[in-house]
Formats: sequence, C-alpha cells, structure tokens
Amino acid sequence: MGLKRLDFVPPNRSPWEDKGVMLTLSVAKLDAAWYYNGVPPGGERENESKYHSAKKWIRQHGHRGLMASEIAVDEGENHIYFMEGRNRFAALRDLGYRVVKVWAHRDESDELRRKYAP
Repeated sequence: MGLKRLDFVPPNRSPWEDKGVMLTLSVAKLDAAWYYNGVPPGGERENESKYHSAKKWIRQHGHRGLMASEIAVDEGENHIYFMEGRNRFAALRDLGYRVVKVWAHRDESDELRRKYAP
C-alpha cells in the first residue's frame, strides 16, 4: 500500500528530546536491515496482543495519527533496531505499507536517508 499522505506523529516522549527528526523511509529496506528484536509476519506469541492491537488500529484509522516508531543505527553494523514501536512497524509491514515515517536522532538522519529512503 502506497501512502499519499504521511501524517504519522512524533513519539510522546523520546530519549532524543529536541534532537529527534521524522524521516520517510522504505519498509522493505528497514525490514531487511532489522536484525535485533524482530517481529515475524503475524506477530510474536509473547507480544501477540501488541501486534494485533496495532494492526486493528491501523485498519480502522490508517496511518493518520499513528505514533512513529523510533529507530537507531547499530554502530559498526549495517543494521537498524527499534527502540520503540516495533509491533506498529511490523503491523504496517504486514498490511502492505511500502513507506513509513519513523523518528530518529538528527545525527543519524543522513545515514538513514541514504540507506533506507524509498
């Protein structure tokens, strides 16, 4: 599913405070680079309710007003990890979204855009 209008919202609280930025990135590229705490298609058994709640909310509201997942670059590796919102991201991925907005530290934004832009 392509998005015509990406109006994800920033996290309520972020460890980066005013140094966080919203980035528009490729779901497929992020998913391929995601290695730590990954959520398989269909969700995890131990966190099944988070995944299914996210999927239900997205089906009802779309991406409008959805809190952006927080990601970071794994130093020295060609990977990313989710600090918050991995089940939301997995639900968007499994619903066929090709592009999402994520929240990241400003210092990592150029690298993230270069590697994972749509």
